[in-house]
Amino acid sequence: MRGEASVTTAFVVALSLGAPAPAHADPGTATHQGTVGETFAGAQTQFDLVTHGDDQYLAYFDVDRDIVVKHRTLGAAEDGPWSSTTILETSYNPDGHGRDHSFRSRWDSHNWLRLAVDGSGRLHLAGDMHSSEIRYWRTSKPGDLGTLTRRKVLVDPRLEDRVTYPEFILRPRGDLGWLMFRDGASGRGRTHVYAWDDARASWSSNGTLFRAMSPVFGDGDGNAYTEVFHTPGSGYHILYSWRETSDSGSSSRFSYLRTRDFRTYENARGLAVPTPVDAAARRPIVDPIAATKDGSGSWTSNGFLNGETLFGVSGDRILLAYTKLGRDRLGATSKQIWVASPSGPRGAWDLAQVSEEPGGVGLVGATFPDNHLVVVDHDTVAVDFRYDPRSGRPTRRVTFDPADLGDGPVPSTDAPAYYPAEVYQSVDSFPAATSHTEADSRSHEQAGGTSNRGYLNSRPTGARTLYVVSWLAGPDRFTPPDPIPGPEVLDGWPARPLEMFKVTY
Repeated sequence: MRGEASVTTAFVVALSLGAPAPAHADPGTATHQGTVGETFAGAQTQFDLVTHGDDQYLAYFDVDRDIVVKHRTLGAAEDGPWSSTTILETSYNPDGHGRDHSFRSRWDSHNWLRLAVDGSGRLHLAGDMHSSEIRYWRTSKPGDLGTLTRRKVLVDPRLEDRVTYPEFILRPRGDLGWLMFRDGASGRGRTHVYAWDDARASWSSNGTLFRAMSPVFGDGDGNAYTEVFHTPGSGYHILYSWRETSDSGSSSRFSYLRTRDFRTYENARGLAVPTPVDAAARRPIVDPIAATKDGSGSWTSNGFLNGETLFGVSGDRILLAYTKLGRDRLGATSKQIWVASPSGPRGAWDLAQVSEEPGGVGLVGATFPDNHLVVVDHDTVAVDFRYDPRSGRPTRRVTFDPADLGDGPVPSTDAPAYYPAEVYQSVDSFPAATSHTEADSRSHEQAGGTSNRGYLNSRPTGARTLYVVSWLAGPDRFTPPDPIPGPEVLDGWPARPLEMFKVTY
């Protein structure tokens, strides 16, 4: 759910890779490594945790909503202590537009933080942006947070003027390769790709991937919202949708591209797709879901939302999971899970509804970034959904054989636990839950949806160890028509600890 919408991933798709089950198919055994910091609990956004060799880095907003970056060296017997640096919000705001878009003043879920390590061991940080001048820092010495310095221009300030959604994309060996970001605003933004040159320690532009169709906000075909996945055999897979405006109800046209170098792109059948891609391009479309309005001019729900999409493979077969309207087992129309698989020589897709949940699947909740590919058993696919708002874990699962797609929806079962119980139920208490109406999109989007538990996880390369950070991530929910609380209310929320767990298998 990206864009002017929740930034949390809404469901998990688990896919057989024809290999032994990865460690996180089992919840494993957790060791609590203590509190690594405290964060502001009055709003939700995404933090980041990365492991590169023996180096581990964590970035989050502290109680004052300044950026904290931490580093430690992992050890075979014992993990080392954390070093830390704080990037003061006052050191880089307000931006050149005369406005301060930071997480401090706007408590904005879009202002996420992203980390990556390049081939020389330098740390890269980007974040705290929502249509802001680019905010990016880099160390000059591996593991030395004292050398973390802001770079105000990466390539071209004209492309870096109103940045949102920075995403570092790693090369197959695990080091930094590219940076993808939107410049502009929802409904009129362009998606750019920069390439990192490790030898020169500099960025260059690979060009504009997605074109902004509208010169005037809210007039035209909008801009693309992307999710990127990687597989060793076929490169990088870009799932994207188009948004007409900042209203998440205007999400439409679920589409797919793949690339190996972020310079040339093709559809699922290998047919070239020229860039920049616009909303009129037919070759990449998976499902031509339309965005429509009712008689009053308001966007009507089609059950499709940017970010509620995931990628996987079963053998040599590509599978995409997403949500749109369908029929539940009682015959009512509601949001259901669909799966798409390419068929035919020109890139057509077979589409199949796989869930039939009464009332819909309710895909809002916490994210499990390590779990989009999990072996259930041979040639078995599972999609998990309906998150518990207190623990953040999915509670329901649909399981099917990809060869049976098109045979109709399948019954749901209880979803497995991806982490040990103590990771879900960290040493904290939860506020009392309040009612929530999905139509109240602003509370759903800005206040963190229906899950108030955040998770980060990171796995050392080749290790059967998973590090997980768990924390309380924002207010529970607000009940329409009550307004979203302002900073004067949110500032009264107490600090909440970020708890580090080491999970072994």
